[in-house]
Amino acid sequence: MPRANSSGSLLDAREELSLPTTNAAYAAVLAVFVTFRAQLTAEQALVFADALPAVVGAMLLREWQVEPTKPFGDRGTLTREAQRFRPDPTLLPDSGIADTARSAPPHRRGTAGTAPRYGSGSGWRNVMSTEKPPSPKRAGKAAIVIVSAVLLIVVAIFIGLNLQHAKTLREEQAGQVVPANSPKTEKDLGSSPIPRR
Repeated sequence: MPRANSSGSLLDAREELSLPTTNAAYAAVLAVFVTFRAQLTAEQALVFADALPAVVGAMLLREWQVEPTKPFGDRGTLTREAQRFRPDPTLLPDSGIADTARSAPPHRRGTAGTAPRYGSGSGWRNVMSTEKPPSPKRAGKAAIVIVSAVLLIVVAIFIGLNLQHAKTLREEQAGQVVPANSPKTEKDLGSSPIPRR
Protein backbone atom coordinates (compact mmCIF):
# COMPACT_ATOMS: atom_id res chain seq x y z
CA MET A 1 0.00 0.00 0.00
CA PRO A 2 1.51 3.38 -0.95
CA ARG A 3 2.02 5.96 1.75
CA ALA A 4 1.96 9.73 1.45
CA ASN A 5 5.37 11.37 1.59
CA SER A 6 6.23 14.04 4.12
CA SER A 7 5.63 16.89 1.68
CA GLY A 8 2.01 15.76 1.22
CA SER A 9 2.19 15.34 -2.56
CA LEU A 10 -0.13 12.33 -2.61
CA LEU A 11 -2.48 14.05 -0.20
CA ASP A 12 -2.42 17.11 -2.46
CA ALA A 13 -3.04 14.88 -5.49
CA ARG A 14 -5.97 13.25 -3.72
CA GLU A 15 -7.48 16.69 -3.07
CA GLU A 16 -6.73 18.09 -6.56
CA LEU A 17 -8.17 15.02 -8.28
CA SER A 18 -11.11 14.84 -5.83
CA LEU A 19 -10.37 11.20 -5.08
CA PRO A 20 -11.57 9.38 -1.96
CA THR A 21 -8.28 7.71 -0.96
CA THR A 22 -4.54 8.17 -1.13
CA ASN A 23 -4.30 4.79 -2.90
CA ALA A 24 -6.52 6.11 -5.69
CA ALA A 25 -4.35 9.25 -5.88
CA TYR A 26 -1.23 7.08 -6.11
CA ALA A 27 -2.72 5.13 -9.02
CA ALA A 28 -3.82 8.31 -10.81
CA VAL A 29 -0.42 10.03 -10.40
CA LEU A 30 1.32 6.86 -11.54
CA ALA A 31 -0.88 6.75 -14.67
CA VAL A 32 0.03 10.34 -15.53
CA PHE A 33 3.74 9.73 -14.89
CA VAL A 34 3.86 6.52 -16.97
CA THR A 35 2.28 8.44 -19.85
CA PHE A 36 4.55 11.46 -19.35
CA ARG A 37 7.82 9.55 -19.07
CA ALA A 38 7.21 7.80 -22.41
CA GLN A 39 7.84 11.21 -23.99
CA LEU A 40 11.19 11.71 -22.17
CA THR A 41 14.70 10.47 -22.72
CA ALA A 42 16.35 8.72 -19.77
CA GLU A 43 18.39 11.85 -18.97
CA GLN A 44 15.31 14.10 -19.07
CA ALA A 45 13.35 11.72 -16.84
CA LEU A 46 16.18 11.58 -14.27
CA VAL A 47 16.49 15.38 -14.19
CA PHE A 48 12.73 15.74 -13.83
CA ALA A 49 12.55 13.05 -11.09
CA ASP A 50 15.35 14.82 -9.21
CA ALA A 51 13.34 18.06 -9.26
CA LEU A 52 10.32 16.37 -7.64
CA PRO A 53 9.83 15.44 -3.98
CA ALA A 54 11.51 12.09 -3.29
CA VAL A 55 8.49 9.77 -3.22
CA VAL A 56 6.88 11.35 -6.28
CA GLY A 57 10.20 11.29 -8.15
CA ALA A 58 10.51 7.58 -7.34
CA MET A 59 7.00 7.05 -8.70
CA LEU A 60 8.07 8.61 -12.01
CA LEU A 61 10.90 6.08 -12.37
CA ARG A 62 9.09 3.05 -10.87
CA GLU A 63 9.37 -0.10 -13.05
CA TRP A 64 10.50 1.95 -16.03
CA GLN A 65 11.94 0.13 -18.99
CA VAL A 66 13.75 2.70 -21.12
CA GLU A 67 12.34 2.66 -24.64
CA PRO A 68 12.55 5.05 -27.59
CA THR A 69 10.68 8.23 -26.80
CA LYS A 70 7.38 9.20 -28.37
CA PRO A 71 6.72 12.72 -29.61
CA PHE A 72 4.59 14.85 -27.30
CA GLY A 73 0.96 14.72 -28.27
CA ASP A 74 -1.68 17.23 -27.36
CA ARG A 75 -3.16 17.28 -23.87
CA GLY A 76 -6.29 15.39 -24.91
CA THR A 77 -4.34 12.52 -26.48
CA LEU A 78 -2.07 12.18 -23.45
CA THR A 79 -5.04 12.35 -21.08
CA ARG A 80 -6.80 9.51 -22.89
CA GLU A 81 -3.58 7.48 -22.80
CA ALA A 82 -3.22 8.06 -19.05
CA GLN A 83 -6.88 7.15 -18.51
CA ARG A 84 -6.32 3.83 -20.31
CA PHE A 85 -3.52 2.98 -17.85
CA ARG A 86 -6.15 1.98 -15.28
CA PRO A 87 -9.53 0.51 -16.22
CA ASP A 88 -11.47 2.56 -13.63
CA PRO A 89 -12.91 5.54 -15.55
CA THR A 90 -13.49 7.57 -12.37
CA LEU A 91 -9.82 7.43 -11.38
CA LEU A 92 -8.45 10.12 -13.68
CA PRO A 93 -10.65 13.00 -14.81
CA ASP A 94 -10.06 14.89 -18.05
CA SER A 95 -8.16 17.49 -16.01
CA GLY A 96 -5.94 14.78 -14.45
CA ILE A 97 -2.65 15.88 -16.02
CA ALA A 98 -3.00 19.49 -14.86
CA ASP A 99 -4.29 18.35 -11.45
CA THR A 100 -1.27 16.09 -11.03
CA ALA A 101 1.10 18.87 -12.09
CA ARG A 102 -0.41 21.19 -9.48
CA SER A 103 -0.17 18.59 -6.74
CA ALA A 104 3.50 17.70 -7.29
CA PRO A 105 5.36 20.87 -8.30
CA PRO A 106 9.14 20.59 -8.69
CA HIS A 107 10.90 21.76 -5.54
CA ARG A 108 14.42 22.46 -6.88
CA ARG A 109 16.95 20.38 -5.05
CA GLY A 110 20.60 21.26 -4.70
CA THR A 111 22.23 24.63 -5.25
CA ALA A 112 21.45 25.14 -8.91
CA GLY A 113 18.26 27.02 -8.08
CA THR A 114 16.88 26.64 -11.57
CA ALA A 115 14.08 24.53 -12.91
CA PRO A 116 15.22 21.60 -15.03
CA ARG A 117 15.42 22.12 -18.79
CA TYR A 118 14.32 19.37 -21.13
CA GLY A 119 15.72 20.67 -24.36
CA SER A 120 14.34 23.14 -26.81
CA GLY A 121 11.11 22.28 -28.52
CA SER A 122 9.94 19.83 -25.85
CA GLY A 123 6.24 19.81 -25.30
CA TRP A 124 6.42 19.02 -21.58
CA ARG A 125 5.64 22.62 -20.55
CA ASN A 126 2.40 22.59 -22.55
CA VAL A 127 1.38 19.14 -21.35
CA MET A 128 2.14 19.64 -17.65
CA SER A 129 0.91 23.24 -17.47
CA THR A 130 -1.50 23.96 -14.66
CA GLU A 131 -3.67 26.51 -16.43
CA LYS A 132 -7.01 25.38 -15.06
CA PRO A 133 -9.47 26.78 -12.58
CA PRO A 134 -9.08 25.56 -9.00
CA SER A 135 -10.68 22.28 -8.02
CA PRO A 136 -14.28 22.45 -6.80
CA LYS A 137 -13.15 21.68 -3.27
CA ARG A 138 -10.66 24.60 -3.24
CA ALA A 139 -13.14 26.92 -4.92
CA GLY A 140 -15.70 25.98 -2.27
CA LYS A 141 -13.24 26.73 0.53
CA ALA A 142 -12.42 30.10 -1.03
CA ALA A 143 -16.12 30.92 -1.37
CA ILE A 144 -16.71 30.07 2.30
CA VAL A 145 -13.84 32.35 3.36
CA ILE A 146 -15.12 35.22 1.19
CA VAL A 147 -18.73 34.87 2.37
CA SER A 148 -17.55 34.68 6.00
CA ALA A 149 -15.50 37.86 5.59
CA VAL A 150 -18.43 39.73 4.02
CA LEU A 151 -20.80 38.56 6.77
CA LEU A 152 -18.31 39.64 9.44
CA ILE A 153 -18.12 43.12 7.88
CA VAL A 154 -21.93 43.37 7.69
CA VAL A 155 -22.30 42.29 11.33
CA ALA A 156 -19.64 44.81 12.44
CA ILE A 157 -21.42 47.64 10.59
CA PHE A 158 -24.79 46.58 12.02
CA ILE A 159 -23.45 46.50 15.58
CA GLY A 160 -21.69 49.85 15.13
CA LEU A 161 -24.84 51.55 13.83
CA ASN A 162 -26.95 50.09 16.64
CA LEU A 163 -24.47 51.27 19.27
CA GLN A 164 -24.55 54.79 17.77
CA HIS A 165 -28.36 54.75 17.71
CA ALA A 166 -28.49 53.60 21.34
CA LYS A 167 -26.18 56.44 22.39
CA THR A 168 -28.32 59.00 20.52
CA LEU A 169 -31.51 57.60 22.06
CA ARG A 170 -30.06 57.83 25.60
CA GLU A 171 -29.05 61.45 24.97
CA GLU A 172 -32.54 62.35 23.69
CA GLN A 173 -34.19 60.65 26.68
CA ALA A 174 -31.91 62.58 29.04
CA GLY A 175 -33.20 65.81 27.51
CA GLN A 176 -30.10 66.67 25.56
CA VAL A 177 -30.53 68.03 22.09
CA VAL A 178 -28.64 66.00 19.54
CA PRO A 179 -26.62 68.37 17.32
CA ALA A 180 -28.04 66.77 14.17
CA ASN A 181 -31.61 67.50 15.35
CA SER A 182 -31.03 71.03 16.66
CA PRO A 183 -32.55 73.93 14.71
CA LYS A 184 -30.19 75.67 12.33
CA THR A 185 -32.21 78.81 11.59
CA GLU A 186 -35.15 80.59 13.17
CA LYS A 187 -37.42 79.40 10.37
CA ASP A 188 -36.86 75.64 10.93
CA LEU A 189 -40.34 74.13 11.19
CA GLY A 190 -41.19 71.95 14.09
CA SER A 191 -38.22 72.96 16.15
CA SER A 192 -37.85 75.24 19.10
CA PRO A 193 -36.66 78.76 18.41
CA ILE A 194 -32.98 79.52 18.70
CA PRO A 195 -32.34 81.28 22.00
CA ARG A 196 -31.25 84.93 21.65
CA ARG A 197 -28.13 86.10 23.36
